[in-house]
Amino acid sequence: MPQTKQQSKVHNDSSLPVVEVLVVITITTALLLGVIISTNPLGKLLGATTTQQPSTPPVPQLSNAKEVIPGGMPFATAMNEFPQVIGGYIAPYHAPQVGDPYYIEVSIRDRVAPVTKVIAKIEGQIAQEIPLTLIDGTQQDGTWGALWNYTGTRSVKIISYDEKNNTTEVGVQ
Repeated sequence: MPQTKQQSKVHNDSSLPVVEVLVVITITTALLLGVIISTNPLGKLLGATTTQQPSTPPVPQLSNAKEVIPGGMPFATAMNEFPQVIGGYIAPYHAPQVGDPYYIEVSIRDRVAPVTKVIAKIEGQIAQEIPLTLIDGTQQDGTWGALWNYTGTRSVKIISYDEKNNTTEVGVQ
């Protein structure tokens, strides 16, 4: 009986991952080239665009207003009565525009009783009473602050009250 040589084809399954790897490499290369072209001056000349968002200024909040609102000015007072307004900070101090954020903070000490309420009495085109919030310290030695939109204010008076019904008023111009 003559011997016949059988040839068998073995299917190699390892070729499938090679194709998948080539596809991944091709896609990665295309993405990298897109980034390089869009950030390269030559790519911009060829019409490639980037999707950079314009930076927006931070929104003033009570926690960051002192840093965010430019043109602030500290102020000091000399009082012997309690609650004692020691000093504070107002921003912007010069030439705010109607609708701009307006910030005030005051340091108040009271050796007689805890401070229960602090308001900023606004006199101007629109009269307002803005409540201040304790933002640092205690009711007997703390910093109170408020943030509102400027309404054409002519003057600001800080009025503070304590538990023993003592009241002080300080004008801030």
